Amino acid sequence: MTSPFASRLRTNYCPRDEELAQIKALLSEPCQRLKHLDDEIAVLQKALDKLSEERNALSAYVKAHEALMSPIRRLPLDILEHIFVACLPTHRNCVMSAKEAPVILGRICSSWRNISLRTPRLWCRLHIVEPPPPESSNSLTASSRRLLQLEAKVTQRLQRLEVANTWLRRSGQCPLSISLESNPDPRISPLLPALRFPPRSRTSS
Repeated sequence: MTSPFASRLRTNYCPRDEELAQIKALLSEPCQRLKHLDDEIAVLQKALDKLSEERNALSAYVKAHEALMSPIRRLPLDILEHIFVACLPTHRNCVMSAKEAPVILGRICSSWRNISLRTPRLWCRLHIVEPPPPESSNSLTASSRRLLQLEAKVTQRLQRLEVANTWLRRSGQCPLSISLESNPDPRISPLLPALRFPPRSRTSS
């Protein structure tokens, strides 16, 4: 669009009174057109939102039914258990991480969770890492920092111990392989003796 004020645009030029009236008249039609376009866009956006909502509903419907035809649903339970066990690390014991098997297997769907929980072989190997004490603020005294670190470490240790004992219960009667990584703290009792092993399980550390 051309304008008689093209040379004045994006400058600090101050229009005279007669030019102000000319600018207002010049903008009358473009402002009306702009409003008309905004109204059209709003109508089209509303229609687009409705179509998007319908598409999302149809997509969810299709995906839910396609999932029923997934080949993995047709696998026998014992084959699926073998696949789960094959997902475990081979060069070390399993760690208590939601990013690795066996924990991640139970987060895919409720069916996989049920299968993983009733497959003891998934839970018979465990590597326990005792968390280090958190850093404390320099504004605290040395004794206060030591006390806070000790309290935090005890709390983290109890949480880790609870998870480890839950893990061991899921191992059933399978022989166990357990490894422990820790920085011994004479103020805290060792973690390994506090573990509750299932009856008749064999342990190695």
